[in-house]
Amino acid sequence: MTITRKRTQIENNYSINNNQLTRVNTKRDLGVVFQANFKFDQHINSIISAANRTLGLILRHSKFFDDFDTITTLYTALVRSKLEYAAIIWTPKHEFYVKNIEQVQKRFVRVLFLKLNGFYPAYPSAISYQTLLEALPMGSLRNRRVFYQLTFIHDIINNSIICPGIIDRIQFKIPNLSLRLRPNADYFNIPITDCPVGYDSPLVSSLTAYNRYSSIDLALYKEIFRIECRNQLSINTK
Repeated sequence: MTITRKRTQIENNYSINNNQLTRVNTKRDLGVVFQANFKFDQHINSIISAANRTLGLILRHSKFFDDFDTITTLYTALVRSKLEYAAIIWTPKHEFYVKNIEQVQKRFVRVLFLKLNGFYPAYPSAISYQTLLEALPMGSLRNRRVFYQLTFIHDIINNSIICPGIIDRIQFKIPNLSLRLRPNADYFNIPITDCPVGYDSPLVSSLTAYNRYSSIDLALYKEIFRIECRNQLSINTK
């Protein structure tokens, strides 16, 4: 597989023991589908399809379940886990994919609301998805992906994840001398790349996410840091 976004590629054939290697455009590695153009469209579509199939199975077999914790546990263990596996690697930037991923959870929370309240949230008047999340309570998948990015940066900075190659690429931003403190000032310098895909890399994307929540102190103990992140992102442990 040749990873490039150029329209014209220089392709070479490679052989091992006189056996020519087959050229492919996609490759699944550790559960993530990588594409030759370094996009993750196929991976995202794949996990959405798998999650929808599993959710359909759960909803059919739990039709007569009335215990909130049982149904929620089935969803988080079998469905949401598919949508969040290695999310730091493939976190989508396009709103189209963000909405498609969120649509899986929307389907679940509406059915869950029906079980708990006896009526569908679209009748007699529609109840917004955000209101449903706050009532259950449950965090949006978008915010949960941001949570994973923030905890990833915290683990890197505090040596919970030891990777000198990543540390070498992180640049702290030295603020200009000022008499006024700026709330949520950028904590890291975001490296400038020649190609837009560079801003989608896991590290750069995570640093950008932390800059939006830089009021959360990276020096906090891990559990306290996670609590602060959950509070700011309006998510819980469920």
